[in-house]
Amino acid sequence: MNTALAFEAAVHRLSLLVGLSRETDVHAWALRWLELHEVSADLVDVITALVALSPLREALAPLAASAPADAVAIVVLAALAHDPSRHTRGVADRLHMLRVMRTDTALPADVVEAIKLREEWYMLAQAGLPAPEPVTHETLDAWLLPLVSSLGGVAPPVPESS
Repeated sequence: MNTALAFEAAVHRLSLLVGLSRETDVHAWALRWLELHEVSADLVDVITALVALSPLREALAPLAASAPADAVAIVVLAALAHDPSRHTRGVADRLHMLRVMRTDTALPADVVEAIKLREEWYMLAQAGLPAPEPVTHETLDAWLLPLVSSLGGVAPPVPESS
């Protein structure tokens, strides 16, 4: 299995789950890969899959299986941190995306705990109770951007929109 293909497939699979990529972005990536690289039966499965979340994630699974889960999680966390649309999403949406990262990826334990803490602070504030720190776009950026840098996370190029 081509390790670059496995890694990219894993990043796209997780990006779909988190909400950073659209199904059409993944389909376009698979077509571009096929034009530039060798043919793979698993890649053909991605191209022929229904352009919808579950069928694409299922088709990507065999390709993504050999990718290092921890490295994939850090790349997707970096993409989330550097997402150009991050400030147009609500804070609750960004926290939801982080929760998905927390529960469904191989992030380091201290990062998982830090995400959980911010979720708790946000819930306290929403209930009108004092929180140790406000959870805003600015405070999320102030925490997340240096964090991904310290983890060695470099944001991948933003997928082209269809």
